[in-house]
Amino acid sequence: GFDLIMNTAVRHARMIYEKKGSQGIIEARKHFCWYVQGLPNAKRIREILVRIVEPGEVEEAFEALLIDHSQLT
Repeated sequence: GFDLIMNTAVRHARMIYEKKGSQGIIEARKHFCWYVQGLPNAKRIREILVRIVEPGEVEEAFEALLIDHSQLT
């Protein structure tokens, strides 16, 4: 479910950051966008994900999507 997607994306962001720093996060932005494909409000979150430079920002974006998702159900 959504929690697995979010946890995987955040874990990947942290691993990339540990290995390559902010440059790694910048290089991986498109990959983070793939995680939200097909989810409600994905466009809004992609707009955030293409600007991130730190792993914490990935988590914040997914938490915002989680809040939006919970309001839709």
